[in-house]
Amino acid sequence: MDLTEKDIARFWSKVDKRGEGECWEWKASCQVNGYGQFALKRGKVILQRSHRVAYIITYGNIPDGLIVCHHCDNKKCCNPNHLFAGSYSDNNWDTVLKGRARRARVDGEHNPRHKVTWKQVNEIRLTYKTGSISMPDIGKRYGVKASLIFDIVHHRTWL
Repeated sequence: MDLTEKDIARFWSKVDKRGEGECWEWKASCQVNGYGQFALKRGKVILQRSHRVAYIITYGNIPDGLIVCHHCDNKKCCNPNHLFAGSYSDNNWDTVLKGRARRARVDGEHNPRHKVTWKQVNEIRLTYKTGSISMPDIGKRYGVKASLIFDIVHHRTWL
């Protein structure tokens, strides 16, 4: 996203800058879900989430495949010190670890009902990659259903 000096000045004028460790809240328009939104005028209006714009101004473009997350969990916060680039998985784990998930799915060995360990998950994935054994046979080897092997191999669980 290319931002002009005028865009940047207009952006920061809509942010309540406070101390370095405090949240800098967005003072302008917000989406229904609570995230601030900033309008870029490029012939047509392009709406961007305010925390993403703050990240881009400070750190440069968001790396491909990543999103901008908040350490502070404040959707209106634009303080670059509170923002980090992470994957959707990082963001979901952050949600779970902070107890904000409505229906947290605790994965891996953190789940009290886990049937295999991380070591076994790695073995399962490596074994399946060889192509020499089927999922049902791998499941028998580890005493679990083939559907669990499918979910492990395709990273639906044990992320």
